[in-house]
Amino acid sequence: MTTEAEKPVRPPRPPALWSYEGAVLGALLTARQLPWLDAPARALGVRSLTLDGLTELLAGHLNRIHAGHPLRLPTPLGTYLVPVTRPDASDLLEAARAAGAIGPGDGLDHAGRPRRQLACAAVPYPARALGRTAAAVAAQEIGRLPAHRDTDDLITPQQWTEAARRIARRLVAGDAAADDTVLSRVLAAAVDAAGTRREADWADALRRRLDPYLRGPARGGLAGYLARRAEHPDPAPALEHTLAVVTDALCHTVPQAIALTSTDGGPDSAEDAVRTALDLWPPIAATTYRTGAAFAWHGDRIPAGSRILCASAVLNALARQDSDQPTSSDGLPSPLCSSPEPCPATRLAVLVAETVVRAALEATRPALLSPALDPHRLPGVLDPGALRLAFHDRADAPPRSRVSPNRAGTSRDLTPQGEPTTHYAQLATAGATRLTRHAESLANCAEDARWTGPVGERFRMALLRHARRCAVTAADLRHAADRLGRLPGGPGGLGGPGRS
Repeated sequence: MTTEAEKPVRPPRPPALWSYEGAVLGALLTARQLPWLDAPARALGVRSLTLDGLTELLAGHLNRIHAGHPLRLPTPLGTYLVPVTRPDASDLLEAARAAGAIGPGDGLDHAGRPRRQLACAAVPYPARALGRTAAAVAAQEIGRLPAHRDTDDLITPQQWTEAARRIARRLVAGDAAADDTVLSRVLAAAVDAAGTRREADWADALRRRLDPYLRGPARGGLAGYLARRAEHPDPAPALEHTLAVVTDALCHTVPQAIALTSTDGGPDSAEDAVRTALDLWPPIAATTYRTGAAFAWHGDRIPAGSRILCASAVLNALARQDSDQPTSSDGLPSPLCSSPEPCPATRLAVLVAETVVRAALEATRPALLSPALDPHRLPGVLDPGALRLAFHDRADAPPRSRVSPNRAGTSRDLTPQGEPTTHYAQLATAGATRLTRHAESLANCAEDARWTGPVGERFRMALLRHARRCAVTAADLRHAADRLGRLPGGPGGLGGPGRS
């Protein structure tokens, strides 16, 4: 019979949050579902009162008060184990992987909403060969962008998305898939259907759409490489996951990285820009994992069925408080894939993203028209769909310091004297076009039936008055452009050389 002293000592469980900490964190997680809630603080530049700033303050408090150890977070959906430092998060996940106790992860976006993904099935890729292919494809596709620019050299988010998807299709499925826009649409639908009742239907549709590029005679890209390898009898799952991850990086991270390079004081190299964008605005801001077996970690007992919440975006922000340099993601989940194991597709996606940014910087001079970014006070959220990026020709573009956005939302400062009159006419026409679009959008907003009551009617009338002012100014600009177009426009400025 064993005595009390002879009984094995069971490791303790990690400590739980104090009641007031749990209440504050619960309120903050609820508030993150309403991103407009901190709009005044973001507009005033008071980061400490934004949702991201408050999250970082709370995480810093938990780190200081609880000595950095992972904490148990009770929620209505169950209890989560939350690391509050990057070393603890990396070490905890590594211990769970070594014990074979961790399962697939579920990604979350910056607001805590589920972010759907295809199951990770990536395999090792020939990085050097694919890097050369990516450089050639990126140079060709970036060279196609100028044909789609407007008079202000603007490329719309939709045009960039189409170009990014085309690059991803060529690299993954081969040049034969360059114009197969249906493949990208089916892929997007399959990703959206992941975890739902329609998952199997869209997975079959994606497999059928991708099969010709695996079986056809003109196999190219990553599909051709895997199809020729005997160790990959069914490369389709790996190709589907890789195509999704690469497309996500090109559509989400690359515009953000280009925006960073076009700000004064921003990163100078493509590698730094991509790493900074992934660090600041990861597509997958947090990942949850369920443990399938119990394991011990630094004297604490992690029971089976525990859920680990690794908030990479918050941990990165805390690490940046001690250093201005981008953080390393070693040991933490990738911002592009929620798998607990290292994913080769994410390394390929980062390589391709860096190659595309480098090609854009070499072939054009990007300029961020809006929103204005301060490199010393970057926002916690940057929607790539809201970026207005212009791609000026390098030969005639102004220096980088001359293309920072101004109050008018244009990348071009006042043109120096000596330009031909046709140049000023084009600028006036472009400004009139922008003002006309703005007036139309304001008028459409004013027609919304939800503007009801006395307050709503005042807002409606204010919108209509502003729309009218924009329309009148646009008409004046067109009149000025017409007058400028009739003047003799030599290189010496208005009226040409010799005219006073």
